[in-house]
Amino acid sequence: MYYTEQDMLNCLQVLHAGGILQFSTEYGCCLGCDATQEKAVDALRGYLPKSAASTFPVLLAEERDVLQWVAAADLLVFDFAVEQPKPTAILFEHGLGFASNLPAPDGSVLIFLTRDAFCRHLVKRFRKPIVAAPFDPKGFQNAQPEQTSVELPIMQSPVTRQEVLHSAMPHNLQVLYWNKGNPVVEEYL
Repeated sequence: MYYTEQDMLNCLQVLHAGGILQFSTEYGCCLGCDATQEKAVDALRGYLPKSAASTFPVLLAEERDVLQWVAAADLLVFDFAVEQPKPTAILFEHGLGFASNLPAPDGSVLIFLTRDAFCRHLVKRFRKPIVAAPFDPKGFQNAQPEQTSVELPIMQSPVTRQEVLHSAMPHNLQVLYWNKGNPVVEEYL
C-alpha cells in the first residue's frame, strides 16, 4: 500500500484529537479511534448500527505491546494464533488502561496484532492501541452519528491496497481464547 508521511500525520492528528478514522485492515474495512479515550469510543459506537458487536478488536503492532495493555497475559496463545488460516483476534481477560467503555463487561479485550504496513506504522507512531471496529462502508455513505452531542473529526485514511475488494467482502475475523487450557476459535461476526 502506498501512503505518504502527510497521510500518516493527518491520521495521527485525528487520533490525538479524539477523532475517528476509516481504514482497512487484514480483516476488512474498519472505523477506528484512540482505545484510551471514552469520548472517542462513544462517538465511534454512534456511527455503527445497533446490531454491531459490543466488543471491538483493538490493534497493536507487536506481541510485547500486549504486556503493557493486559494483566497476566498467557503469551503461548500467540504460537497458536500464528497457525490460524484467517486473521485472528485474541480475547484476553483483564485489559489495562483502556477507555472504560471499551472492554466487555467482564473486563476482557480483543487484541489483533496487525501485519498491515499502514496499520502497524500508525499504531507504532501513535504509541497507543487503536480500536478497529469492522463496518460496511456501503452503509456508511450517508451515516449520521446517533450521538449528536459528540462532535469529533472523522477522516478517511489513504487509499488502501485492496479498498474495492475489502468493501465488497464480508469480514473474516475470528476470535481465539483459552478455555480450561485449550484453545477455542470462533467467528467474530
